[in-house]
Amino acid sequence: MPVDIATPRNLVKRRKNAGYAAVCAVGFDADPGVFRLGPAENIEALLPQLQPGRWERLHFAHVLWTPGLAVARTLVLAAERFLANVHLGQHWYRASRETLNSVLLAEAGSLRSAVWSHAELLAFLKGQADREADRFAAGVI
Repeated sequence: MPVDIATPRNLVKRRKNAGYAAVCAVGFDADPGVFRLGPAENIEALLPQLQPGRWERLHFAHVLWTPGLAVARTLVLAAERFLANVHLGQHWYRASRETLNSVLLAEAGSLRSAVWSHAELLAFLKGQADREADRFAAGVI
């Protein structure tokens, strides 16, 4: 099932300013177990960059947010090493979403790095924005 990455503009700006980066698995409907893996800071621009190379319509099969691009790249490399036996070429792999998520979470745990799903990161950023708005309304800057 595709991941909806719709994000309010103010939260996109907040996310980019904080330096979050995502590990993205991009797939297509014709074969749900096939995905391309890569890190991205600007996921809104990722699909338009990849789409011209594929005739199938692409979507996000899995998105996992990290505290920065270095962590995202490390997670992608670890997942690529683990998935080497199901490698289809040019960063395309065949595996279940659960397997991919387990590999990424295990590597994040070994790095002692926090990771968030897209919904968790949006909730965190929205809460942060709400707290700042409340402090501003109370006159505390």
